[in-house]
Amino acid sequence: METFEILFYLIRFVIETGFLLLALWGMVRIQQFQYTFPGLLGSAALACALDMIPHFGHYLAVPTLYLCLLKVTREDLTGVIFTAAVSYALVFALNLFLIGSLMGSLRMSARARTQPEASVEQTQEQDRAGSDTDETSPPSQAAKPAQLPLTPAAERAAASGDDSKTPSDRGFSLKGVINSSKAPAAMIATGGKTYTLFIGEPESMETDAGRVKVTLEKIGESSVVLNVGGEHVEVRR
Repeated sequence: METFEILFYLIRFVIETGFLLLALWGMVRIQQFQYTFPGLLGSAALACALDMIPHFGHYLAVPTLYLCLLKVTREDLTGVIFTAAVSYALVFALNLFLIGSLMGSLRMSARARTQPEASVEQTQEQDRAGSDTDETSPPSQAAKPAQLPLTPAAERAAASGDDSKTPSDRGFSLKGVINSSKAPAAMIATGGKTYTLFIGEPESMETDAGRVKVTLEKIGESSVVLNVGGEHVEVRR
């Protein structure tokens, strides 16, 4: 553990010394001060070493840097203070740039914002599918639906004992019903396809007579009432 701590502080010292040396070199070149590179390097290294002392290290590093720059540049105190202040500001900006580069981009893309919404929709669909599966269990476990009144044509067919389809339901076949308190539905076969209809939701269906809009209106135990293009059609099993 101590080895990693020493390596961490060593890397930090090298980076901060490099940043401060670069800032000082740029400032003395802009102001055309006399300098020596070893002098600037020693000044930056000493200031960064003192700055790493906890709590009061920075208060020692700043005046030490002033004294070192006075010796290296042989300028007055005002120019040295200005050079050191701007150099520290540049070092702060370079540190921010380095941290931002290591962290990468923090912007959230539009695709990432839409993913939670898509996940919610998928969860709702899975819940609905699970609810429908539970409610299609055997009749002994599911609640028995209420019996709906039959149309006069269906009553006449039942009274006569004729199990064939009535003229109004030709082309439609009832495959099953899902009696759910939340989303009751019926499976209707027509035109070679099977459709799942929910009460009150119109569905465009392909029939032998062409494509028509069909709406499920009522669900009984063994029959349903459809609205086929404005005509009420009862379909029985």
